[in-house]
Amino acid sequence: MACALMKISFMPVPPPPKAHGALNAIGLGLPPKRITVNLAPADLPKEGSHYDLPIAFGLMAAVGAVARDAIEGYCVLGELALDGSIATVAGALPAAIGANALGKGLICPASYGAEAAWAAADMAILAPSDLLQLINSLQGASDLAPVPRLSPAMRRCPT
Repeated sequence: MACALMKISFMPVPPPPKAHGALNAIGLGLPPKRITVNLAPADLPKEGSHYDLPIAFGLMAAVGAVARDAIEGYCVLGELALDGSIATVAGALPAAIGANALGKGLICPASYGAEAAWAAADMAILAPSDLLQLINSLQGASDLAPVPRLSPAMRRCPT
């Protein structure tokens, strides 16, 4: 009996596989096979750690750890630490505005949930502090605390 080593390759650029380390830290092992994460289209810049959480979710959906339909309605933004915690990243409000324009919700770091809520009063926003909390919420095992929202009267600028 032989055990193959897992290899994750990224196209078109090779970022460090923090997603793999974070998944291992929360006890979600990936199968011993080659996995390719395609970051298409190649002509758009892909810098920073914004892609850590989306890559982790893609891997979890690919192996069946999270139902694909549970994450289809969301845009995802966030940096993962190797222990599975979700670190802050810049750009939550623009990401929320873009997700809302597509008719989707947003998954972002807990510290930026209130900022993302400015995009739309009725937009679905999940703002967990770690990967395990988010997985449990998507599987219905627990609920995330609601993102604080401003009332419509508070959203208006004073004249």
